[in-house]
Amino acid sequence: MTAHAKLSASGSSRWINCPGSVQAEEGFPDSTSIFAEEGTMAHELAQTILEEGGSPFWYEGRTLRENNAVPVTREMCEYVQEYVNYVYRVCGDDGEDSGDGEELIEQRVDFSPWVPDGFGTCDAIVVRGDHLHIIDLKYGKGVPVYAENNTQGILYALGAYNELNQISGFQTVTIHIVQPRLDSASDWTLSVDELLAWGERISQAAQATQDPDAKRIPSEKACQWCKAKAVCPALLAQTEA
Repeated sequence: MTAHAKLSASGSSRWINCPGSVQAEEGFPDSTSIFAEEGTMAHELAQTILEEGGSPFWYEGRTLRENNAVPVTREMCEYVQEYVNYVYRVCGDDGEDSGDGEELIEQRVDFSPWVPDGFGTCDAIVVRGDHLHIIDLKYGKGVPVYAENNTQGILYALGAYNELNQISGFQTVTIHIVQPRLDSASDWTLSVDELLAWGERISQAAQATQDPDAKRIPSEKACQWCKAKAVCPALLAQTEA
């Protein structure tokens, strides 16, 4: 079973914007859906190709090792290939040993210097000299996601910086969001100083969630995926105002 941080990177747009949501969600069970399961399967297929080589189409009609409830479809192969090609381009190679980029796939990163007990798993980290690339695959097609000011990507970048900077001495960071089912790929570049400034702001937001009287602040970003929104008095008051 995959471990999840209480202040997760994937949920950061919620708890950064609404510190009271962390306590509000306590007691609500984790849930899944066929869409989430499909996304998990696509991530495993991408990881397999990026780590072992080959083509996603080799797995068409077959089941995967971990997510093996249904066979891989041709559509998934096509979209995963788009993502794999994107990672190869960022790394500067064709999937072989000819490039000058270092790839770390499905890499667990520790951003606890900014967020208490903070950790997560980054889909792909590419290091090219002093340039750090964070690449996130979004397999869903319901909600467009973009790289600029993306706090999930920022937290992954902070975690990678925390663990790799002494070796690489990063100067520049680029966050990439690849959403192949929406034919979308965006990127956002910032300096390490800008990244660390973001880290300070996020650290303050994380500390605010620890307050027993942390405020609930409804907003589109905070409420979109909040488990407690159906029973949130702050959201009810806002909608009745």
